[in-house]
Amino acid sequence: MEDIRPCIGCQEGCVNEFVEGGHIQCAVNARCGFEEKYVKPVKVEKPKKVAVVGAGPAGCVYALESAKKGHDVTLFEATGEIGGKLISGGKPMIKFDIKNYVNYLRVQVAKAEKEYTFKAVFNKKVEIEDLKARYDVVVIATGTNDIIPPFPGLDGIPHAMATDALLDSSILDGKEKIAIIGGGVVGTETAYKLAFEDKKQVDVIEMLDDFMVGACTANRGHLLNYMRKNDKVNLHNGCKVLKFENGKVITDQKTSKHLSDPYMCWTPLLPKNTDNPLAKSTGTDAVEKEIDTDFVLIALGYRSENSLYYNALSERVAPEIYNLGDSFKPGKVVDAVRSSYALAMEV
Repeated sequence: MEDIRPCIGCQEGCVNEFVEGGHIQCAVNARCGFEEKYVKPVKVEKPKKVAVVGAGPAGCVYALESAKKGHDVTLFEATGEIGGKLISGGKPMIKFDIKNYVNYLRVQVAKAEKEYTFKAVFNKKVEIEDLKARYDVVVIATGTNDIIPPFPGLDGIPHAMATDALLDSSILDGKEKIAIIGGGVVGTETAYKLAFEDKKQVDVIEMLDDFMVGACTANRGHLLNYMRKNDKVNLHNGCKVLKFENGKVITDQKTSKHLSDPYMCWTPLLPKNTDNPLAKSTGTDAVEKEIDTDFVLIALGYRSENSLYYNALSERVAPEIYNLGDSFKPGKVVDAVRSSYALAMEV
């Protein structure tokens, strides 16, 4: 059982590929749907020394598949555990599938240390000197940094990243009114946890006209439907944060009658591949709206942490240097797994 990859319930490789007209696949099994392209890996004749920096899903998948081919692999992780952003992503009770997948990766890494030429090094922040002239292949999978816009007044109000609150809910002890800035997947799932599990009053503020843009339409619909039924959650779409002052979030709220109902869960957001001439514009007219809050959580996305990769290139630390996963471009689990597997099959 421990060797069976658990479904993570994302529906990005299966259901969403139908919606987007893509190739049906699986987010956690890169061979699924590509069996003719990816035969089982054959042992290499000349093993290489490989360093993988970062033990999120991209780093783990690459390291494991590379070791199976016979390479001498060292997996470095700056923290004490594997999983990367999946650790915080698996904290809400409804995301137990993600937690199961992290446990699966943890088991596979432990087994690889016994079965292959594989070593996992934790609590190690890798520097350039650690990589120079020691490896044939260096793979950088250092993930992302949070995006924090310079909002006026933010320093004057208690705040943290949404992922911080998922990892340690005690930072919200004594706080009852939580404002979440950003209505993507992270912001909305955090709101769900705070409202349903922690019984907090939550306001989610999203600048775009719709919530969870880019998420699988099935998962999006279910989550918004639950929000609609819970009076502890208020969703504000078409709402732009201006500043923070006196325990309030000051926003510009669009007033257009064509602005969608944020709780509408049965209308799918289809991929935008062309402009719709019949779509009604929501314009720019807005009124100022104040939202009371005790604590602000920021969920405005990520940017790649690729400094180590570019430093490795400039220092020419190895004959082969690759940038992988969110370090290359912030994405989903399906993106991390399929790109990591593809690279492992080539190197």
